[in-house]
Amino acid sequence: MVKITHGGIESETTRRDGALERLESEAIAVMKRLRKGRCGQRQRGRWRNALRQRGRWRNALRRRGTWQGAFGAALAFTLFFSLYPHEAVDATFSEEVQAFDWLFHALCYATLSATWLLGRAKRPQGLPPRLDAALAFASLGCALELAQALLPFVARSCTLSDASSNAIGSLLGSLLVPPERQK
Repeated sequence: MVKITHGGIESETTRRDGALERLESEAIAVMKRLRKGRCGQRQRGRWRNALRQRGRWRNALRRRGTWQGAFGAALAFTLFFSLYPHEAVDATFSEEVQAFDWLFHALCYATLSATWLLGRAKRPQGLPPRLDAALAFASLGCALELAQALLPFVARSCTLSDASSNAIGSLLGSLLVPPERQK
């Protein structure tokens, strides 16, 4: 159960999005009273600020949901192609494309770390949270490299160059995400 109390009006709901919609409808009713002059100056200011804040929240949730979807797609892409069987890799990709394997690894893991950081509710301001993200995705890259060697249906080689490309890409991706703008 979610309770929202703002300006003396209390809303209850079991779903967060329902609470926001109910708060919006109540705010619209109060704004109609404001236009008719039935509310005090202090209450007008509170509700105007609440409506402005709600618009910021809705935009932030949309942006965050978009980045979370992009992270999910990047993770699925990385997992699929990391565990793609060796024979299929040779049949699908030419030797010229396979020569740039290190670049593909770095780009995949840079995309993973960047979209994960952009999809968070609040972007990290300092270096330690970014390094945590880089370490997490570098660890994922090492785990997938080990899975390539251990899983019989994959039959791919576990190489140190691929693992290092994964680590470099995740570090670059996490460092290139700009900090959140302060309003």
